[in-house]
Amino acid sequence: MAASPIPIPELKLEMLRTPEETLVRCIGRITWTSSGTLQTTIRGLIPETKRVVLDLTDVNYIDSTGLGALAGLYVSARRQQATL
Repeated sequence: MAASPIPIPELKLEMLRTPEETLVRCIGRITWTSSGTLQTTIRGLIPETKRVVLDLTDVNYIDSTGLGALAGLYVSARRQQATL
């Protein structure tokens, strides 16, 4: 009997908050299945902090939906006078 694979979340987000900014470390893949979670999380942070830093060092894949999500987050931050 073969072992069933353990599902691994496609994208993991780790946050570090300081008085000046919130650092969000992204680990995994930013795709159409994970971009909604990324957008919801980051858009929720923007009113709380005016500087959000995305660390994409450990992102190993971004599809076109993920790229669109990043662009949309940038526009949302700009509209709220925040830095992304």
